[in-house]
Amino acid sequence: MNQTTPKRSGTAVSTATTRRRRPWLRWVVMALPLLWLAGLEAGLRLAGYGYPTAFFLSGESEGRRVLESNPRFGWRFFPPAVARTPQPLRVAAEKPATTWRVVVLGESAAMGDPEPAYGLPRVLEVMLQECRPTQKVEVINAAATAINSHVIREIARDCRGLQAEAWVIYAGNNEVVGPFGAGTVFGPRGASLALIRASLAARRLKCVQAGEALRRRLWDHEPQSWEGMELFLEQRVPADAPGLERVYAHFERNMRDILAEARRAGAQVFLCTVGVNVRDCAPLASVHRPPLAPEAERRFDACLRAAEKAMVQTNYAGALEQLEAALGLSPHHAAALFLRGHCHAALGREEQARKDWAAALQEDALRFRADARVNQILRKLAAELAPQGVTLVDVEALLAQASPQQAPGREFFWEHVHFNFEGNYTVAAALAKALLRRNGLPSRETVAARLALTDFDRHQVTEQVLRRLEQPPFTGQWDNAAQRKRLEAQLEAWRPRLTPQALREQAAVHAEALARRPEDWVLYARRAESREAAGELEGARQDWERVRQLLPHYGEALFRLGNLADKQGQPEVAEPFFRQALRLRPESAEAWNGLGLSLLAQQRWAEAEAAFQTALRWRPRFVAAKVNWALALQRQERLSEALEHFYEALQMDPQHLAVRVNLGKCLKQMGRMEAALAHYRRAVELHPQDAVARFNLANTLAELRQTEAALREYAAVVEAAPEMIEARLNYGLELARAGRENEAFEQLQEVARRVPQSYEARLNYGVALARRRQWVEAREEFAAAAALRPKEPAPWLNLGMVLARMNLRQAAREAFEAALRVDPQNPVARQQLEQLQQR
Repeated sequence: MNQTTPKRSGTAVSTATTRRRRPWLRWVVMALPLLWLAGLEAGLRLAGYGYPTAFFLSGESEGRRVLESNPRFGWRFFPPAVARTPQPLRVAAEKPATTWRVVVLGESAAMGDPEPAYGLPRVLEVMLQECRPTQKVEVINAAATAINSHVIREIARDCRGLQAEAWVIYAGNNEVVGPFGAGTVFGPRGASLALIRASLAARRLKCVQAGEALRRRLWDHEPQSWEGMELFLEQRVPADAPGLERVYAHFERNMRDILAEARRAGAQVFLCTVGVNVRDCAPLASVHRPPLAPEAERRFDACLRAAEKAMVQTNYAGALEQLEAALGLSPHHAAALFLRGHCHAALGREEQARKDWAAALQEDALRFRADARVNQILRKLAAELAPQGVTLVDVEALLAQASPQQAPGREFFWEHVHFNFEGNYTVAAALAKALLRRNGLPSRETVAARLALTDFDRHQVTEQVLRRLEQPPFTGQWDNAAQRKRLEAQLEAWRPRLTPQALREQAAVHAEALARRPEDWVLYARRAESREAAGELEGARQDWERVRQLLPHYGEALFRLGNLADKQGQPEVAEPFFRQALRLRPESAEAWNGLGLSLLAQQRWAEAEAAFQTALRWRPRFVAAKVNWALALQRQERLSEALEHFYEALQMDPQHLAVRVNLGKCLKQMGRMEAALAHYRRAVELHPQDAVARFNLANTLAELRQTEAALREYAAVVEAAPEMIEARLNYGLELARAGRENEAFEQLQEVARRVPQSYEARLNYGVALARRRQWVEAREEFAAAAALRPKEPAPWLNLGMVLARMNLRQAAREAFEAALRVDPQNPVARQQLEQLQQR
């Protein structure tokens, strides 16, 4: 007993000690995961892993701190493959006292899409600068494509340190389709605001970024390439969708926070309502609510088709009758409401037309346009916060008052929400009046001149919009064909102003604009594009070099310099430009593709293939990289592999011109002429204006001895692209083979006139002259050809024969001897020399 008691006592003491220590152990155990995460986070940061999440990055220029746009800012909100980038900018971190700074926040319409060079911020900056010539004006474009108020709130926090005097907020189009919206394709939908904000805060952490990268690698159903609005075709959100109320609530809360950030920054706020195209933009998607029974849906479709047919025939009363019947079956159908609005407008019932168009906007199930509820929220906030320095700029009402039927349309918009130059000018003028509290503003012509808006730029922007209208969801609009035809007519009207000579004449516009704004990198970039189109590659290179000096962090300038070096046949010069661009943006699929092309030109096959593969890893549906990879294989005579890649590219985009043309070339190289011909025909059907596709078709037809068809195609190429010398030369040769000597002579004569330094031109023109027995002229052409290529036997042989015809035997003998020096085994030259000696 005496021995067991101490043991009990010892046990009791040990247990008490353990109980006293357990709380500490519990805290240690609980802290271990946090400590592990903190260690992981620190390690990742030290290793430089991840991407910066701020809208502005700090840099240095000439000894002073500057702020630059972060090209990876969008990665926190979008998958990297489809993330949109802010506009490139660089401003002083400490605003000079003599600078007046304005920030523009918003989405693509505020940014200036489709061409920010002539968008709202740029137009506003010119207006303000013209009105304040003694003070430097900076309008900072802090808007971006595809974002919404969840993202703008984050940008606003980063804009607080800009010391801007004024903030302009133009936002509301993307609330449903942008990140966390009810119809988004970018991650989760319908989350609570607290969860959304917590997730955005967490994505600032490098360990969370690493986790998301791993998730994408192992299991990812996110979009792999940016396909514009086509990405959202299945994300229809009817007007009675329960998620819409949450969208509106989030929008109001986010806008309150954005306005609060502006107040903290000490800026005056100009809050805009959002204008959209209600008259000339048919709904992008319509749904029946409630759903119709099959028989009712068939009757509805029949009524709608009959109405559309009647409208084409301008029978608006008959169309209205059909539409009333259709809407009796489905009263909320957006397309039917829109068409009824047009019928009312045509019949002079403008108020009823406006009501129908407004209802059609509200019922549009692809919600890319701000609806009435969004603008109600904006007006409510402006009224409530007016005493705190918030000024309402009612853009919606302004555009309505200036539009036919008081319903905005194509006089202000390119398509659904993006402003044309008139729209940007009108909205900027309203903002400038509010900012300056004055009416005297520079004219449209003055603003266009300051921004160097030329016919070349107008053509480029219009062409970009046309390509957009050729894609879903726009192709589903009832008047899509008419819209495209109108834009095609505009492009055709500008075509005479796009010749190299016309572009050189427009250079004075750029020179004058740059004289006033010598530090404006956008003007240099736009002039570079115009110069490149005019064939002035050296001038374009100088302009992009100037852009690089003004914006060293702008990878696009390096990319363009690489492209220009490639065009100038300098792949060794191009390569370092592409590599520098990739150091700035390793995720740039375009730069990887450009690097691949420069390596391909140097016959560094394996490196080129690796570059194209990397481009496709970043953008799996990058058709150009797939085609170039196939070309790399083709040049190595790996034709079967190349063909496989071409067909994969064709699956990605069956309408892609380069795929069809290069696939045809590969098939020709494999001897499959009929298959190649089929692809060339399809390329011409899809792109009838493309001279290269038609030229390849003509060459193939000529090789297959389908002479008449080949001549028709050659004639079309020469008419559409008179500067395409190779096509004119082949046309002349094919005409000669067809026995149409006079026509052949005209074409070959024109080729020789246009390119006197072309060996083929001088040689073939000489042959044509010889056939007409114009010996003196033929002698000149053959002599010129021989001077251009003295080691080719053909010009010496032809020259000798012409000289012999002219009875200039000694000169003819010298010509044949020259041919034999070049080709000692040439039987024709030897035979001609023997005949001369016999004489």
